[in-house]
Amino acid sequence: MATTRNRRLVLLSFAAVIVLPAVILLMYLAHIEPEYVGYKDRLAKREFMPLGPFTLPSAWVISGSPKIRVNEYGQSHYESFTSGIWECTGPAQFEWHYPVDESIYILEGAVQIEYLGKKFTLNAGDSTHFAAGTVAKWTVPERVKKTYAIYEPGRLVRLMRRIFGPVAS
Repeated sequence: MATTRNRRLVLLSFAAVIVLPAVILLMYLAHIEPEYVGYKDRLAKREFMPLGPFTLPSAWVISGSPKIRVNEYGQSHYESFTSGIWECTGPAQFEWHYPVDESIYILEGAVQIEYLGKKFTLNAGDSTHFAAGTVAKWTVPERVKKTYAIYEPGRLVRLMRRIFGPVAS
């Protein structure tokens, strides 16, 4: 009788220590499958993705009527990273509020930016970065087209920024 109990205890222990974590891991992997297995479905495959309209919140518009078109062509599974193409036709002036970090590279045209007390112009071939929780004033004289990468800075980075202030110059 004691041997049967010991065997049951050993089996239950085995299930608790080995089988249960393995089942949980498999369920997790099945949930994130597109990121690790399904990614192959998108490889070496041509996708036509035209720029589509984007509506800027009216409270952000300072002057003009910016015509914005965008196409988000890449995104991580948990949406912590996104990339795309963005285009604005002016003349227009508006604020852009950054809820996450963003890096941009100007492909065509030019834009004047006021950000963190600095004024500068970005032309084709230039790049810059914006931090989550900040605002930039964009002035688009004619047209600007950029590629962007948006990423979540993470809790630790946000905490450090609160402690030490905004991005240093």
